[in-house]
Amino acid sequence: MSGESFYNQFFKALDDYRQNLFQFFRPDSAIVWCGNPIGGGDAFIQMYSQMPMTKHDVGDYNVHPLPNTNNAQGQLTLTINVSGKVKFGTERGKDLHGFSAVFMLHREGSGQPLTVTSMSYRLVHRPEDATLEI
Repeated sequence: MSGESFYNQFFKALDDYRQNLFQFFRPDSAIVWCGNPIGGGDAFIQMYSQMPMTKHDVGDYNVHPLPNTNNAQGQLTLTINVSGKVKFGTERGKDLHGFSAVFMLHREGSGQPLTVTSMSYRLVHRPEDATLEI
């Protein structure tokens, strides 16, 4: 699985198939959600299952392999930066926010999946009084 394939599948699971989120995380995944540390993959899945429905629209992403991590055994570590818009809930035109997510992914060897070793997700808020009209 490539970095692009990972984030496509990950955000599809966040939005539509929350029961599949377990395949992306490790029990010891380091997760920070909007500035709050979450205690691993299972704790994140539990927290996220309590949230309203979401719909992510990825606007931009960057994928970079970390130096010296792609070896003959197939081990690989990637960092992925993703940004876009997310809608919470189902009410039309409401609760749309910008978001930014940074992932560190690791694959133990050839044929193994990429899994999240760390993730930082943040909502990007632009206060109305910070908008300058010209």
